[in-house]
Amino acid sequence: MEHQDQNDIRLHNTQMLLEIIRTRRLVSRADLAKLARMSPTSVTRIVGDLQRLNLVRETNQFSTGVGRRAVMLDIVPQELYTLGIQIDKHYFRICIMDFASTPVVLETIKYDCCRHSVEETVQFCLSHYQRLASARNIDTGKVIGMGVAVVGAVDPENKRSLLSPQLGWHNIPLHDYFYEAFGLPLVVDNDVKASLLGEQHILSISPSSDIALLLLGSGVGSAASAGGSLFRGRQNAAGEVGHIIVDHGTNATVCECGRSGCLQTHVAVQYLIAKAQAHDPKLTTLHQLRQAYDAGTDWAVAIMDDCMQHIVLALDIITSMYNPAQTVIYGSLLYEFSHLLPDMLSRYKKTIQVPGVSANNIVVSTPDDTSCVLGCCLMTYRELLPSYLEERILCAT
Repeated sequence: MEHQDQNDIRLHNTQMLLEIIRTRRLVSRADLAKLARMSPTSVTRIVGDLQRLNLVRETNQFSTGVGRRAVMLDIVPQELYTLGIQIDKHYFRICIMDFASTPVVLETIKYDCCRHSVEETVQFCLSHYQRLASARNIDTGKVIGMGVAVVGAVDPENKRSLLSPQLGWHNIPLHDYFYEAFGLPLVVDNDVKASLLGEQHILSISPSSDIALLLLGSGVGSAASAGGSLFRGRQNAAGEVGHIIVDHGTNATVCECGRSGCLQTHVAVQYLIAKAQAHDPKLTTLHQLRQAYDAGTDWAVAIMDDCMQHIVLALDIITSMYNPAQTVIYGSLLYEFSHLLPDMLSRYKKTIQVPGVSANNIVVSTPDDTSCVLGCCLMTYRELLPSYLEERILCAT
């Protein structure tokens, strides 16, 4: 038991020092000892372990200031990689991220998942991964694991897609399919929760911040994190704000979940387009709806006014439930109708009831829409790096 306790402490300290070096990049052994509140001897021993694994190296830079100049340490970005795959209805996105959290490969491939079996989809992902890794001369033996995010309900513990109406999936054992094809340890999560991690990275928000996220695209979903931990709820179903019933009328729109009057039937892209097609059958894209709105077409203005009201309702629900320090909003709807943001925030200001929360707490994400796949890579590091270190450091002694 005592030996196990010592190993746990050693592994914890190794992870802590490695994360400090990875976050700060250039740091001396003396600074590490101060930051981690560890003895210089312990720091030197652990840094030696990390150097032997080629995860940390001495640079040709030195500390400045009074006294003896210390050699600065840095990570070796090309020594470890993670693979991230985001699967959506009409595309999948792939990212290979190095140890410095830099995406060295990032590509979106059009793909109609509903027309293919799970096996075909996984093999398609594999072939593109192999092609992209080869093109960038990435040693796939240094990929420590992969993260997969899919739309819909996901069981991250058992690595299953429980229900994804968008993909036509029900109770799919993702681990079995992906591990058989890729041979890599696997982390699985819902696309919105993965996006939250990606947004924290993109917007340089501290991982320990209390933050919420609202997705506005082909679906409406939310996620929240407090003190660095995702709020999951029972069966990982926390955050399904899009399926709160807001319309109890007899003419309420039927949602893809099977119920009528869900919030997302007023906001999600496919429902907006369906409403627009009742007036203009030739309209098939969000951009065309924006053109009709900008032209002042009555029905387009009415559709988007209703949409904005329900986005404000979703924001009000999230801030009332989680009281986050910041709420990030992102998605294709937001980017296409970005000129409506001032009106939306003005409406939101009038509804806020939570003490300490204002419209200034709302952060609009960048329109590159890569947060989910970046989050896949980041959650893979978070989940799998400890076991990677344990295997190579503790088992080597």
